[in-house]
Amino acid sequence: MQPCILIADDHSIIRIGLKIFMQVNLGYKDVHEVSTCNNLMKELIKKKYTHLILDIILSDGNTLEVIPNIRRVYPELNIMIFSNAIGIPLIAIIQGVVALLGYLIFGVPQPVFWFAVTCFCAMLPIIGAAAVYVPMGVYLIAAGHTWQGIAILIYGFVVVGASDNIFRMLLAKKIGDVHPLITVFGVIVGVNLFGFIGLIFGPLLISMFILLLKIYSNEYLVKKREVKVIKTGPAKVKP
Repeated sequence: MQPCILIADDHSIIRIGLKIFMQVNLGYKDVHEVSTCNNLMKELIKKKYTHLILDIILSDGNTLEVIPNIRRVYPELNIMIFSNAIGIPLIAIIQGVVALLGYLIFGVPQPVFWFAVTCFCAMLPIIGAAAVYVPMGVYLIAAGHTWQGIAILIYGFVVVGASDNIFRMLLAKKIGDVHPLITVFGVIVGVNLFGFIGLIFGPLLISMFILLLKIYSNEYLVKKREVKVIKTGPAKVKP
Protein backbone atom coordinates (compact mmCIF):
# COMPACT_ATOMS: atom_id res chain seq x y z
CA MET A 1 0.00 0.00 0.00
CA GLN A 2 1.44 3.33 -1.08
CA PRO A 3 1.52 6.28 1.33
CA CYS A 4 -1.08 9.02 1.00
CA ILE A 5 0.82 12.28 1.48
CA LEU A 6 -0.40 15.83 2.11
CA ILE A 7 2.03 18.76 1.73
CA ALA A 8 1.12 22.05 3.47
CA ASP A 9 3.25 25.04 2.46
CA ASP A 10 2.42 28.56 1.28
CA HIS A 11 5.43 28.65 -1.07
CA SER A 12 4.13 27.24 -4.36
CA ILE A 13 7.60 26.51 -5.73
CA ILE A 14 8.39 24.29 -2.72
CA ARG A 15 4.94 22.72 -2.48
CA ILE A 16 4.53 21.86 -6.16
CA GLY A 17 8.21 20.98 -6.63
CA LEU A 18 8.13 18.50 -3.77
CA LYS A 19 4.91 16.98 -5.07
CA ILE A 20 6.33 16.50 -8.58
CA PHE A 21 9.55 15.04 -7.19
CA MET A 22 7.63 12.48 -5.12
CA GLN A 23 5.42 11.50 -8.03
CA VAL A 24 8.07 11.32 -10.75
CA ASN A 25 11.15 10.10 -8.90
CA LEU A 26 9.69 8.11 -6.00
CA GLY A 27 6.57 6.77 -7.66
CA TYR A 28 4.19 8.15 -5.00
CA LYS A 29 0.98 8.83 -6.92
CA ASP A 30 -1.29 9.86 -4.05
CA VAL A 31 0.32 13.22 -3.18
CA HIS A 32 -1.76 16.33 -2.50
CA GLU A 33 -0.91 19.88 -1.48
CA VAL A 34 -2.53 22.84 0.29
CA SER A 35 -1.37 26.37 1.08
CA THR A 36 -3.48 27.44 4.09
CA CYS A 37 -4.41 26.12 7.54
CA ASN A 38 -8.07 26.31 6.57
CA ASN A 39 -7.59 24.12 3.50
CA LEU A 40 -5.35 21.80 5.52
CA MET A 41 -8.11 21.00 8.00
CA LYS A 42 -10.69 20.61 5.21
CA GLU A 43 -8.42 18.21 3.34
CA LEU A 44 -7.78 16.09 6.45
CA ILE A 45 -11.55 15.75 6.96
CA LYS A 46 -12.13 14.90 3.30
CA LYS A 47 -9.45 12.22 2.89
CA LYS A 48 -7.48 9.80 5.07
CA TYR A 49 -3.74 10.53 4.85
CA THR A 50 -0.77 8.55 6.13
CA HIS A 51 1.81 11.37 6.06
CA LEU A 52 1.57 15.11 6.59
CA ILE A 53 4.51 17.37 5.66
CA LEU A 54 4.16 20.83 7.19
CA ASP A 55 5.82 24.20 7.04
CA ILE A 56 5.25 25.94 10.37
CA ILE A 57 3.97 29.19 8.85
CA LEU A 58 1.13 29.24 6.32
CA SER A 59 -0.54 32.27 4.78
CA ASP A 60 -3.41 32.27 7.28
CA GLY A 61 -1.73 31.13 10.48
CA ASN A 62 0.81 29.10 12.42
CA THR A 63 0.50 25.33 11.92
CA LEU A 64 1.92 24.73 15.42
CA GLU A 65 -1.44 25.92 16.74
CA VAL A 66 -3.39 23.23 14.87
CA ILE A 67 -0.98 20.31 15.28
CA PRO A 68 -2.31 19.31 18.75
CA ASN A 69 -5.83 19.07 17.30
CA ILE A 70 -4.57 17.10 14.31
CA ARG A 71 -2.70 14.63 16.52
CA ARG A 72 -5.74 14.18 18.75
CA VAL A 73 -8.15 13.51 15.86
CA TYR A 74 -5.70 11.59 13.65
CA PRO A 75 -3.29 9.80 16.05
CA GLU A 76 -2.06 7.44 13.30
CA LEU A 77 -1.00 10.29 11.02
CA ASN A 78 2.79 10.73 10.60
CA ILE A 79 3.46 14.48 10.92
CA MET A 80 6.79 15.91 9.75
CA ILE A 81 7.67 19.59 10.22
CA PHE A 82 10.34 21.54 8.40
CA SER A 83 11.34 25.04 9.40
CA ASN A 84 14.62 25.92 7.72
CA ALA A 85 12.97 28.44 5.43
CA ILE A 86 12.31 30.78 8.35
CA GLY A 87 14.58 29.37 11.07
CA ILE A 88 17.90 30.29 9.46
CA PRO A 89 17.07 33.89 8.41
CA LEU A 90 15.18 34.55 11.66
CA ILE A 91 18.19 33.63 13.79
CA ALA A 92 20.41 35.68 11.47
CA ILE A 93 18.20 38.77 11.93
CA ILE A 94 18.22 38.30 15.71
CA GLN A 95 22.02 38.16 15.69
CA GLY A 96 22.09 41.23 13.48
CA VAL A 97 19.93 43.19 15.94
CA VAL A 98 22.13 42.15 18.87
CA ALA A 99 25.23 43.19 16.91
CA LEU A 100 23.59 46.52 15.94
CA LEU A 101 23.17 47.40 19.61
CA GLY A 102 26.91 46.89 20.07
CA TYR A 103 27.74 48.98 17.00
CA LEU A 104 25.62 51.84 18.37
CA ILE A 105 27.04 51.57 21.90
CA PHE A 106 30.68 51.56 20.77
CA GLY A 107 30.28 54.18 18.04
CA VAL A 108 30.96 52.09 14.95
CA PRO A 109 30.53 54.18 11.77
CA GLN A 110 27.52 53.32 9.57
CA PRO A 111 25.94 50.89 12.06
CA VAL A 112 22.88 50.16 9.87
CA PHE A 113 25.09 49.07 6.97
CA TRP A 114 27.08 46.75 9.23
CA PHE A 115 23.80 45.43 10.65
CA ALA A 116 22.80 44.32 7.13
CA VAL A 117 26.22 42.76 6.51
CA THR A 118 26.06 40.94 9.87
CA CYS A 119 22.61 39.53 9.05
CA PHE A 120 23.95 38.17 5.78
CA CYS A 121 27.10 36.68 7.30
CA ALA A 122 25.16 35.16 10.22
CA MET A 123 23.52 32.78 7.71
CA LEU A 124 26.92 31.42 6.69
CA PRO A 125 27.88 28.13 8.36
CA ILE A 126 30.82 27.80 10.79
CA ILE A 127 32.09 31.42 10.75
CA GLY A 128 28.72 33.22 10.94
CA ALA A 129 28.63 36.78 12.29
CA ALA A 130 32.29 36.51 13.37
CA ALA A 131 33.16 37.23 9.71
CA VAL A 132 32.08 40.83 10.47
CA TYR A 133 32.96 41.71 14.06
CA VAL A 134 36.42 40.06 14.11
CA PRO A 135 37.84 42.00 11.10
CA MET A 136 36.03 45.12 12.37
CA GLY A 137 37.65 44.85 15.80
CA VAL A 138 41.10 44.20 14.33
CA TYR A 139 40.73 47.16 11.94
CA LEU A 140 39.69 49.53 14.75
CA ILE A 141 42.70 48.46 16.84
CA ALA A 142 45.03 48.93 13.86
CA ALA A 143 43.49 52.36 13.18
CA GLY A 144 44.30 53.53 16.71
CA HIS A 145 40.82 53.07 18.23
CA THR A 146 42.11 50.46 20.64
CA TRP A 147 39.34 50.49 23.23
CA GLN A 148 36.63 50.39 20.55
CA GLY A 149 38.29 47.49 18.79
CA ILE A 150 38.75 45.46 21.97
CA ALA A 151 35.18 46.24 23.07
CA ILE A 152 33.77 45.08 19.71
CA LEU A 153 35.76 41.83 19.87
CA ILE A 154 34.64 41.08 23.43
CA TYR A 155 31.03 42.03 22.69
CA GLY A 156 31.07 39.94 19.52
CA PHE A 157 32.45 36.76 21.07
CA VAL A 158 30.55 37.00 24.36
CA VAL A 159 27.19 38.60 23.48
CA VAL A 160 26.64 38.08 19.74
CA GLY A 161 28.13 34.59 19.79
CA ALA A 162 26.08 33.59 22.84
CA SER A 163 22.88 35.01 21.32
CA ASP A 164 23.14 32.52 18.48
CA ASN A 165 23.14 29.55 20.85
CA ILE A 166 20.51 30.99 23.20
CA PHE A 167 17.97 31.99 20.54
CA ARG A 168 18.61 28.83 18.50
CA MET A 169 17.79 26.76 21.60
CA LEU A 170 14.64 28.79 22.28
CA LEU A 171 13.49 28.61 18.68
CA ALA A 172 14.19 24.88 18.55
CA LYS A 173 11.36 24.37 21.03
CA LYS A 174 8.99 26.25 18.73
CA ILE A 175 10.09 25.46 15.18
CA GLY A 176 12.27 22.37 15.41
CA ASP A 177 16.05 22.07 15.54
CA VAL A 178 18.26 22.24 12.47
CA HIS A 179 21.36 20.07 12.60
CA PRO A 180 24.59 22.02 11.84
CA LEU A 181 25.59 19.54 9.11
CA ILE A 182 22.29 20.22 7.33
CA THR A 183 23.13 23.92 7.35
CA VAL A 184 26.72 23.40 6.17
CA PHE A 185 25.99 21.05 3.27
CA GLY A 186 22.73 22.82 2.47
CA VAL A 187 24.43 26.19 2.10
CA ILE A 188 27.25 24.73 -0.01
CA VAL A 189 24.83 22.99 -2.38
CA GLY A 190 22.25 25.77 -2.32
CA VAL A 191 24.63 28.62 -3.16
CA ASN A 192 26.09 26.64 -6.07
CA LEU A 193 22.61 25.87 -7.44
CA PHE A 194 20.60 29.00 -6.65
CA GLY A 195 23.06 31.74 -5.72
CA PHE A 196 22.23 33.96 -2.73
CA ILE A 197 18.74 32.50 -2.19
CA GLY A 198 20.45 29.11 -1.76
CA LEU A 199 21.45 30.20 1.77
CA ILE A 200 17.82 29.53 2.70
CA PHE A 201 16.63 26.93 0.18
CA GLY A 202 19.78 24.78 0.31
CA PRO A 203 19.25 23.59 3.91
CA LEU A 204 15.53 23.32 3.16
CA LEU A 205 16.18 20.92 0.27
CA ILE A 206 18.49 18.81 2.45
CA SER A 207 15.79 18.62 5.12
CA MET A 208 13.23 17.61 2.49
CA PHE A 209 15.56 14.85 1.28
CA ILE A 210 15.90 13.52 4.85
CA LEU A 211 12.11 13.57 5.23
CA LEU A 212 11.74 11.58 2.02
CA LEU A 213 14.24 9.00 3.31
CA LYS A 214 12.19 8.68 6.50
CA ILE A 215 9.01 8.13 4.47
CA TYR A 216 10.74 5.51 2.30
CA SER A 217 12.18 3.77 5.35
CA ASN A 218 8.82 3.73 7.11
CA GLU A 219 6.85 2.49 4.11
CA TYR A 220 9.27 -0.08 2.68
CA LEU A 221 12.15 -1.12 4.91
CA VAL A 222 10.18 -1.37 8.16
CA LYS A 223 7.24 -3.11 6.50
CA LYS A 224 9.56 -5.59 4.77
CA ARG A 225 11.00 -6.54 8.15
CA GLU A 226 7.50 -6.91 9.56
CA VAL A 227 6.45 -9.17 6.66
CA LYS A 228 9.59 -11.26 7.10
CA VAL A 229 8.86 -11.72 10.80
CA ILE A 230 5.26 -12.72 10.07
CA LYS A 231 6.32 -15.25 7.43
CA THR A 232 8.98 -16.75 9.68
CA GLY A 233 6.58 -16.98 12.62
CA PRO A 234 7.48 -17.29 16.28
CA ALA A 235 10.31 -19.62 17.11
CA LYS A 236 9.23 -22.97 18.54
CA VAL A 237 10.59 -23.76 21.95
CA LYS A 238 11.61 -27.35 22.44
CA PRO A 239 10.35 -28.97 25.67
